[in-house]
Amino acid sequence: MFSKKHILYLRKNFKNKRIAITGSNGFVAKNIIKILRDYNLLNKKILLINNKNTDYSLKNLKVKLKNIDFVIHLSSATGGIGYTNKFPASQFYIALSKDINIFEASKENKVKRLISLANLHVYSKKINGLLKKEKIFFDMPPEIFLGIGWVKRTLLVLSKLYKKQYNFDSKILISANTYGVGEKLNDIENSHIIPSTIYKFLKYKKISFFGGRSAVREFINVKDLAFVTLLATVSNNKESFMTVGSGEKISIGKLIEKIIKIMKFKGQVKFLNKIKDNTQRYCGSEDVERNLNYKPMYKLDIGLKETIEWMKIEKNL
Repeated sequence: MFSKKHILYLRKNFKNKRIAITGSNGFVAKNIIKILRDYNLLNKKILLINNKNTDYSLKNLKVKLKNIDFVIHLSSATGGIGYTNKFPASQFYIALSKDINIFEASKENKVKRLISLANLHVYSKKINGLLKKEKIFFDMPPEIFLGIGWVKRTLLVLSKLYKKQYNFDSKILISANTYGVGEKLNDIENSHIIPSTIYKFLKYKKISFFGGRSAVREFINVKDLAFVTLLATVSNNKESFMTVGSGEKISIGKLIEKIIKIMKFKGQVKFLNKIKDNTQRYCGSEDVERNLNYKPMYKLDIGLKETIEWMKIEKNL
């Protein structure tokens, strides 16, 4: 699926390099690891860091990151919207502590580059339309995502400060809504819209959506996001942060229609319109195309079909 040119570029730049990946059991991390292994991009063993083998303390990370060339930092504090609502302060503390310790341990070990991932929760809900990186610090993040949204903003601040004082090289990727094979399916009915909708269509004949059809969003397949992360890890581009989208914006109504068509769903679908949302929130693929010379490969139709087939097997439905 990925071009030979990009694969050869990655293979050349990862040769004899050691990579550490935090949050290695997570959704994005597993797809990055799969690409590295499937395309033989490394001739060194990947250092996998997760909650089972580290407490993410500075002391522990300083030991683990010795002789590491690149760190891909994907660990945060997640648990779905329920966790975010119930434990906002804990989420803020855990995520921020991890980020600060990763930056400091990477700097101390003279890591060549640190890559970390943010998301569109960094933006104010007042921004409608194209979410440019220059608008990130406009107003507050949405109240429901205030803690984690502010932490992800802090990644950008850390990147600038560590560059200024230590000349430490880091890049922050701000991604659109991610979906695809391998997503965690805990509390699936209350999870992200694509997996939760697929699951409901697999299990029920009558489906109600709390909101309406009008809101416009952007979704990027996890395989594209994983590949972009690897390209950013070795790219010579000077940008310290960039937005990562698919370039495909779509209304929630059209998204549901696509899923219905692919799944050949014959049941009843109702939009309750209890949330009035006519906003458009998308970041596009321009940053990635310009800075990494990469155009996302997975169109939504292809990604949805693949995700649906995977979920049928995974949930035994």
